[in-house]
Amino acid sequence: MSRTALVKLLVAQTLLLVLVAWAGVFFARDEFLLATAAENDEETPTSASPVAGPDAGVPTVTLSAAAQRAVGIETAAAQPARLAGETTWSATVLGVQTLVDLQGRLQAARHEADAARLAAEASAAEAKRVQGLYDDDRNASQRELEAATALAGLAATRESAARAALAALEDHARAGWGPTIAAWLQAPDGAALKDLVAGREALLRVPMPLEEPLLAGSPLQLSIPGAVRPTTAGATTALRAQPLGPAPAADAPGAGRSLLYRAPIAGLAAGRRLDLTGSEGPTRPGVLVPASALVWHLGQPWVYVSESEAPEAGSSFQRRAVPGAHRHGSAWFLPNFEADDPVVVRGAQVLLSQELKYQIRNENDD
Repeated sequence: MSRTALVKLLVAQTLLLVLVAWAGVFFARDEFLLATAAENDEETPTSASPVAGPDAGVPTVTLSAAAQRAVGIETAAAQPARLAGETTWSATVLGVQTLVDLQGRLQAARHEADAARLAAEASAAEAKRVQGLYDDDRNASQRELEAATALAGLAATRESAARAALAALEDHARAGWGPTIAAWLQAPDGAALKDLVAGREALLRVPMPLEEPLLAGSPLQLSIPGAVRPTTAGATTALRAQPLGPAPAADAPGAGRSLLYRAPIAGLAAGRRLDLTGSEGPTRPGVLVPASALVWHLGQPWVYVSESEAPEAGSSFQRRAVPGAHRHGSAWFLPNFEADDPVVVRGAQVLLSQELKYQIRNENDD
């Protein structure tokens, strides 16, 4: 066989093999897709269909009992509760160096006033002694008496000036930081500021919008993930920031009115921002659910409820909006939520995924 004929034969064999392989892949593709779809349907048989009524547009997701067990769907009755609404304020951790400096100035002014008082008392005693000698048959001269009297008057003037300076500084502290912190600054031992200076506690400034009423000295919940304070027997309690009064305007020029709070937590660097929450308004009925029951979609929270009376034959789950939901400890409070149907407390995100999968499939079919 010639070389040209051999090359043609090899090329023909190669083309034949490629065509056979392509045909095998093409005819096996449909069988593979059908088998995979059947397997998936057996794993988690689900369906979702639009519903009418006030919640039109929110599909109902149906899962068989086997599928619920496979994906870990769990439901539970919501816990009825009555709670007040909550408002969140943004807080900023303040540095305490200004307070330390002011405390140092107050202590120096206090020492100056005490020294001036002692000097005035000594000068007055000396003037009285010289006056006695002068009155006792002129045992002191007129010049000595005049000099002692002048020194006593000068010492008294210095004492008055020192006391006035101390009083002005105390007024400055009271006007700038409020009576509570001013009392801390005026304490001789400075014990009230030691935890703040050492970083074991934090001083917070909370700006208040003009339309918000000033909080009437109520403590606020400190919202820091993992920030808890130990109590007894290994238990923990949520941190609460204690009010201290209005914040100094010079601390944040142009920021409007602000309040000061003291937080019992260490390690908060100056300038850090965090949230404080407080209750407001009358109590409202609702339910408490675990955090795992909530899913977020389109910028708002939702929960899934079971609408089936015979869950052993499969269950239908519908997504319901929960406007006004807010965190309460480790749970979430859903105001004005009627707990007639069990709430999905585990696997809610799976249901949302199934629902969105149905919507995408419908869009592709269109």
